Amino acid sequence: MMRYRAHDALVGALLVLAMPLAAQQTPLTLQQAVALAQQQGMTAMAARQTLAAADARDHAYGDRMLPQLSLNGSVPNYSRQIVNVVQPDGSQIFTPLQQTTSSLGLSIAQKLPFSGGNLAVTSSLQQFRITGPQAVNSWSSVPVTVSLSQPILRPHTVKWDTRQQVLNTDVARRQYLEAMEGVASQTASAFFDLYSARVQVANATRNVGVNDT
Repeated sequence: MMRYRAHDALVGALLVLAMPLAAQQTPLTLQQAVALAQQQGMTAMAARQTLAAADARDHAYGDRMLPQLSLNGSVPNYSRQIVNVVQPDGSQIFTPLQQTTSSLGLSIAQKLPFSGGNLAVTSSLQQFRITGPQAVNSWSSVPVTVSLSQPILRPHTVKWDTRQQVLNTDVARRQYLEAMEGVASQTASAFFDLYSARVQVANATRNVGVNDT
């Protein structure tokens, strides 16, 4: 971390010395050096990525609190067997019996933030088919089923999870601001250290010229 901070501080400040060496380039100001370090510095980039990850977790948690739509069903279940059928005259014959069953259900569920329960509305459809001498094809459906699941004598997990998520997001944003302020402080310190070094070099050079004359 200290290596990254030193890199961030020197990103802008070193350019303050490097750019004046070219006659057609303008030296960086302190504001420009800070902006450059906050844009390209390793610590600044890591802070932005950390904040983006925290925002993504916050959005994901918010999506989980939205109504959840689900579709479930079973593919046609086919079975075939030989059954004993008693005839009117008392005789028995063995005949093949083929059955096919399938089902489909649609549900929408919503977590209740004020109570921690879960409210669900479901609808289902089933088919039962028998093929053979005595063919049967029947359908059964449940248009609407409303269910409420409410934990009793248990912690309100939804409330506490929501509060924790809000605090985590707030902490991540504060840490981001602190990291950017730290980059600005380190860059400003290096900026003035390098500026002081340049002034000392210029004064020493001038004194050498005076002494030589």
